[in-house]
Amino acid sequence: MRRKELIDMEVLQICVSVSVIVATLGSLAVFAIVRPLNQSNKDLRDMIKELRGLINELRIDIKATSGRLNRLEGEVHELKYGMQKAHDRLDALPKEAAAHERLGH
Repeated sequence: MRRKELIDMEVLQICVSVSVIVATLGSLAVFAIVRPLNQSNKDLRDMIKELRGLINELRIDIKATSGRLNRLEGEVHELKYGMQKAHDRLDALPKEAAAHERLGH
């Protein structure tokens, strides 16, 4: 029986040694791999949140710019219409002056 107890003790010592080595390797993996990955994930989430905020701001700016552009296009259209009317009046002046002279005024 004593021999069996010695074998059991040796097996137990080997299991304990293996357990200590595995636990040490696991701890190293947590500190070397898992924690940096968790921090990277947190940083990425923060960046994505910030980018979403910036995208929303850009969308608001684009809408405002689009409204201003539409307003300016309307004003340009009105100016072109006014210029065309002025040109038409200027083109009609010689005819009106000739008609006026014929009437003797």
